Amino acid sequence: MWFVALPPGPDQTLGPAVTAWSTIINDRTVEVICAARNNIYILTATDAFEPVLGSTQMATYLSVAVSPNSKLLALFSVTGKIWVVSADFHVRSCRCAHVTCVGVHM
Repeated sequence: MWFVALPPGPDQTLGPAVTAWSTIINDRTVEVICAARNNIYILTATDAFEPVLGSTQMATYLSVAVSPNSKLLALFSVTGKIWVVSADFHVRSCRCAHVTCVGVHM
């Protein structure tokens, strides 16, 4: 068992409340994808970091789902949008708004 503290908030208090999380299990590693409002964190056994999301950040994330092969993530936001991205956050697959896909990139 291990504990990781998220970075402190702007007022240097405890980090933001976690709104969604999921795990990715690959061979010998486990990563926890953690959403705290509109921020995403990747937690490993030894580290915690924020992937570079660029202009793809949305409103507060409510759910994080991992594909069966652990290669894709689906992030569902409070605004009803879904963002599908590779598990390493390097390839944005799709951004969907209320079931209608508005952009596909591969």
